[in-house]
Amino acid sequence: MTAQQYSTLPESNVPMELIEGMIVMNPTPIGAHQSAVGRLFLALQPAEQLELKLILSPMDVIVDDHTVVQPDVMLIPSKDYDPSNWVRVPPVLAVEVASPSTARHDERVKLRIYERFGVGEYWMFDHVVPSLTVLRLVDGSYQPHALVVGEQPYVSARFGVTIIPDDISPPTR
Repeated sequence: MTAQQYSTLPESNVPMELIEGMIVMNPTPIGAHQSAVGRLFLALQPAEQLELKLILSPMDVIVDDHTVVQPDVMLIPSKDYDPSNWVRVPPVLAVEVASPSTARHDERVKLRIYERFGVGEYWMFDHVVPSLTVLRLVDGSYQPHALVVGEQPYVSARFGVTIIPDDISPPTR
């Protein structure tokens, strides 16, 4: 399937992406995942003061003719945001929150896609063991930049935010 064909599918509540011409469908995320996504979205709001647009999934990012992804949260340059269309530029930041059904996909497949597309930073958040892995694109490949766990803060001067994994992970009860 092509991205053009994918764009003609009816809207759906089932999370799906187009990966190298194949539709990949995932179960609806659990509440803990969605809570972490919401908290990350709120924590990243100060980045909008840097002429960046903060976008919450679901929002399609057209990578190429056969690949369309939906990061949980992303930042793109404000000048490239078109509310009437999908994202067609590499985000400066893509964030994925790990779910049992998607963690391997995020760590392998999506990492490779984001790297190839030129996404400046890729953050992977684990809400079960509250942790944030930060990868930065350097000369076309991702390099580890930070790994913070629990109460450790990650200070991103680039986006003007501080992320503390324990503050992002939802309470277990």
